[in-house]
Amino acid sequence: MKNDTYLSTTPPRVAGFLIQLCVVLVTSAGTAEFMRLALSERTGLISLVYVALALVLILPIPVLIYRMGALMSARYRISRDGVQLRWGMRQEELPMDEVEWIRIDRAGRTQLSLPRIYWPGSILGVQENEEYGEIEYLASRPGDLVLIKSRGRCFAISPIDAANFVAIYQQALELGSLSPMQPRSIFPSFPLAKAWEIRPARFILLIGMLLNLFLLVWVSLVVPRHETIALGYESPGVPTQPVPSGQLYLLPFIGLFFYVLDFVLGWIYYRREEQRLSAYILWMGSVITPLMLIVAYVFILQTL
Repeated sequence: MKNDTYLSTTPPRVAGFLIQLCVVLVTSAGTAEFMRLALSERTGLISLVYVALALVLILPIPVLIYRMGALMSARYRISRDGVQLRWGMRQEELPMDEVEWIRIDRAGRTQLSLPRIYWPGSILGVQENEEYGEIEYLASRPGDLVLIKSRGRCFAISPIDAANFVAIYQQALELGSLSPMQPRSIFPSFPLAKAWEIRPARFILLIGMLLNLFLLVWVSLVVPRHETIALGYESPGVPTQPVPSGQLYLLPFIGLFFYVLDFVLGWIYYRREEQRLSAYILWMGSVITPLMLIVAYVFILQTL
């Protein structure tokens, strides 16, 4: 924090964090329950439905986890040199001479149109407004929003004490800027879009996805034909105790789980040039894992 920072505050966090945490826990429990049902179900088609439901429930979890982290890192700062806004990987630095005004939106929803999809702790997005033009929301609650109008656009934020935020801005404005900060905008990049621009990564991701889909289709064709199946051998030539054939869906589920995990971790490493070799190693894991699962599946089919 700079020495000339007069205010460094955050949005209200507790309620939004707890609500998102509860949703993550509920969806995680739902995913685990659907996978349990899929593994115990003897009908192949019903098992496939359970696996599909588990995958649907698990999809929003990474988004919620990111938004929880972004909420906890969110911060608004005012100094003589300008205003700094941070929400996760989104950062905006506004020199004081580019800030036209800062005021509280007392009218709330009657005046502003909130993003179409939002929830407590995560009011993010851009909306058009007849009076203010384009408004970018970096807020955790819909009430008592503070509007920051700059030459380029308008921001809607939710500091804990809105009145104090505006008052501190007025004090900093009256004192004048000593060395105005340089305007800067940093937007979070969508990892899949960025990784898709990298030719080797694109090739690896395609191969990994095709292998996982191939395994899922193959399992879907075999499960309906058998009520039970042995998953290995207790000793040479002696299969293990048969289990419901629906448990085979665990193989493509594991493959897809590690596919997503390898992709996300690989992208984190790829962002630093000195760690890009580690990124490619992780991405190769998204190909090696389904290959190993396919080999294991071939051995399982030999017990039939």
